[in-house]
Amino acid sequence: MDKNRFIKTDPFFPVESSVPGIYTCGCTREPMDIPRSVAEASGAAARAAELVKGG
Repeated sequence: MDKNRFIKTDPFFPVESSVPGIYTCGCTREPMDIPRSVAEASGAAARAAELVKGG
């Protein structure tokens, strides 16, 4: 977590946490508006689907 108690992520992989298989999106990373949060949620869901599918 960062100093403001948000989940810290890599700027190049914003939905991936430091724990394999745990993905972040929206206000868990930083304050953001709803459209951006929804876009990040789609990215996190896609990464989770890849893991489930085995890719």
